Amino acid sequence: MRPSPSRDLALLAAVPVATPACPAPPQLRRALDARFDAQIDLSVLRAWRVPGVGIAVVHKGKVILAKGYGCEDVAAKAPVTATTKFAIGSVTKSFVVTGLATRVKQGARLGHAGTRVPP
Repeated sequence: MRPSPSRDLALLAAVPVATPACPAPPQLRRALDARFDAQIDLSVLRAWRVPGVGIAVVHKGKVILAKGYGCEDVAAKAPVTATTKFAIGSVTKSFVVTGLATRVKQGARLGHAGTRVPP
């Protein structure tokens, strides 16, 4: 079966949020964590074609998962950790557009500075 980034992302979003909320015995919790780790190592890194990822999940204002997977530097075999800093690249553009679209949906009228926006 071919890796599916959207399926893997759904798993990525669902598993860490679901596992801490359930009052599972430590043995079951470790098994769930191991399955999640294996899914990231085998599917997500391969599907996204990246050497490593850092994941943080925040629930009700608290970090419930912060972990690194794969390599930060493949040549040096340096692992990604929970504190590895990544270059953000052009991702900020999508954040800005999403914010602007949200404001327009809320009824804001947007225009260039110094121009009039018709009512």
